[in-house]
Amino acid sequence: MEKQTDEILTSQIIEESPKNSDSLTKEKEDREKQQADEQGTWLLHWFQFFAAFGAMMMGLDQSVIGTASIYAEPDLHISPSLWSWISAGASLGATVGSVTAIPFSDFLGRKKALLTCTILYFVGTCMQTFGKEYAVLVAGRLIMGVGMGQESMLMNVYIAEVAPWRTRGGNLNSYNAFQMAGGFIANIWLSITIQVDTMWRWRLFLGSGFVVAFIQFIGVVMFAESPRWHMKNNRVEEAKKVWIQYHGDGPNSMRDFEYALQLVEEELEERKKYQRGFFGDIKEIITNPRIRAPFVTGAMLGFTSQFSGGTAIAYYMTPILVGIGVTAKKAVYAQIPLGFWSLASSIPAFYALDRFGRRFCYLILSLPFVILGIVFGMIGFSLNTAASRAGLFLTGWALINGNGNIGINPVQWVMCGEMYELPVRSYGAAWSAFWIFISAFTTTKTFTKTTNAIGHIGTFGLYLAFTCFFYFWDFLTLPETKNKTLEEVREQFEGGTLGLMKRNTQNLINFFKSKLQKRNANVVGMENE
Repeated sequence: MEKQTDEILTSQIIEESPKNSDSLTKEKEDREKQQADEQGTWLLHWFQFFAAFGAMMMGLDQSVIGTASIYAEPDLHISPSLWSWISAGASLGATVGSVTAIPFSDFLGRKKALLTCTILYFVGTCMQTFGKEYAVLVAGRLIMGVGMGQESMLMNVYIAEVAPWRTRGGNLNSYNAFQMAGGFIANIWLSITIQVDTMWRWRLFLGSGFVVAFIQFIGVVMFAESPRWHMKNNRVEEAKKVWIQYHGDGPNSMRDFEYALQLVEEELEERKKYQRGFFGDIKEIITNPRIRAPFVTGAMLGFTSQFSGGTAIAYYMTPILVGIGVTAKKAVYAQIPLGFWSLASSIPAFYALDRFGRRFCYLILSLPFVILGIVFGMIGFSLNTAASRAGLFLTGWALINGNGNIGINPVQWVMCGEMYELPVRSYGAAWSAFWIFISAFTTTKTFTKTTNAIGHIGTFGLYLAFTCFFYFWDFLTLPETKNKTLEEVREQFEGGTLGLMKRNTQNLINFFKSKLQKRNANVVGMENE
């Protein structure tokens, strides 16, 4: 009897096991599908990593070029004034690259254009590393800069068109985070290679970009084209296929796809209705307040970020410290913890930009501390000993760069990729990048002459004046784009720049009114008690 019972139980287990196994497998697949529907597929996360990886190029360049100048100037027998063209050459090339990226991205697509700029960066790095003539170095810096400029535009547009709109701010912060990571890695590389006892060590500094360009090229090759670029070119099936690869085919994902497709078609119909070509787009930008306003905002964000002196100081960090009285090796070692701080301070923006909004991060968490950091730097230069000068200057730089990474640095790139309407999005992203880089070129190229003319205190005083003025302007005109689709963002610009000023001013008045009413209510409540 017991034997028969055991046989029956065994047969039931054998029959039910495949069903249980199938059920568990289905549950696992459902969970993975739901996760992809809410957060995107693993391919989306890998895409975001490799698409932003190239931003390390800029971080590497900013960190190595100043230290390289200490050894390259005597080796090449050139003056600091001539070297300023090498320092600023990458920014000048990036200015050109941000504009030339328009035909590349619209005609070839985001992916192929991104591959092109990676190749340009690689070629430029070869020229600046192995070139023996001053002209070759300058040409290499310009070519490398073209690649950097294209990268800055294309990466933000590419990610903005692929990433989920709910977390777009954090995803677009990848550019800034990888830039800071590149700077930290460069600091470590410098601390190692500076031990090489040869005047040619500066070539080891400049050659550090080879690996970054190669890794990004391999990564981007594996990914698909932007689904919105397919939509824009009437390739709906290709767009849907790519969308599913990145976001899955769950109900939320497909609903977002249909909504995005509808909005893209509406914008394309509007463009077709008015038969706008290139010159039609330019006319619309100039005459339509809603479309013109993001271009004004983009330019002012570029001015704010660069005329605070951040890029110029980063490019000349080692020469500044040497001028203060610190040895070159100690200056390099001092930048390692600062590089780590810069990287660590860029991480909160992944959460803060989508949690608190662009305006709060930019105007409250960032710019006031940047202003304080500039003041610390000014005071530091007036102290008596090298240690005290370096200590307060580096404290100020930690505030400028650290708090800048929470707001001013990521917001300029985040909004570069999200605030322009589809028909002019490529123009807009290029416009934003253009003003960022032309401002960076201006401050970097003139840094040596400015400090020679009015000293470091006077130079930092100029940065302070510029930053305070732009803070006031941005407070009045910066829109909030948090938790909005790319197509919904345009509603924030209704009424143009003047409309933004009126709404932001009214919001500020309403904020203080609500605080005052709440305070009065509390006072009345206490009196009644």
